[in-house]
Amino acid sequence: MAGIMQQNGQQQPPPPKSNSISFGSKPVIQKGPDPEVLAQLSNITRRVRLVEETVSNQRKKLSLSEENTLSDFKKLHANIKTMFGEIDEIKKENASFKEEMRKMIREFQTVAKKDDVAVLQKYIQLWEPVQFATVAQVEHMIQDAAEGTANGSETLFDNANTQLDADIRV
Repeated sequence: MAGIMQQNGQQQPPPPKSNSISFGSKPVIQKGPDPEVLAQLSNITRRVRLVEETVSNQRKKLSLSEENTLSDFKKLHANIKTMFGEIDEIKKENASFKEEMRKMIREFQTVAKKDDVAVLQKYIQLWEPVQFATVAQVEHMIQDAAEGTANGSETLFDNANTQLDADIRV
């Protein structure tokens, strides 16, 4: 409230309020609380309600945030569990793959090497197994040799040694 202005420009404090109102010469005593106090009480009550409503809204938001966080945590936990399962599967597949590779390596270690095959090829070319005689041919040669020695001709073994010497020189 504004005070009353004096002539020198200073404000004078308002007159003290009382609970009495005067009509003419008799003062009338006012019943009930002061309207200014009621206005202040009403203002404070309104402010308290706004604060309570704000707190209530904040609690609802916090509750919703907690629910969302729990829901997200459960989803994340399920995803992590699934990933661990997939990792275990991959580990098993990897172990199986390693075992198969070990089997293949053991098999390849028993296979002849290129050098071994080359040595065998040289021996085969030297021996010429295509020209080996069958059992029937050997029996026939033995009979011919037996008949030939009886006639005084060269033996079968002399012919074979001559042929072998010729092959070695080549």
